[in-house]
Amino acid sequence: MACMSKRAIARTEDVSKTVVGEAIAQGLRNMEKFLKKYL
Repeated sequence: MACMSKRAIARTEDVSKTVVGEAIAQGLRNMEKFLKKYL
């Protein structure tokens, strides 16, 4: 049971990192578009 929860936690952390990374990348792309439009 401990092994299962460790694996599940690791998987959840991986997903979180991916989601956060995607959000950051999206934010940077949006910022770039905004800057190109207004500068």
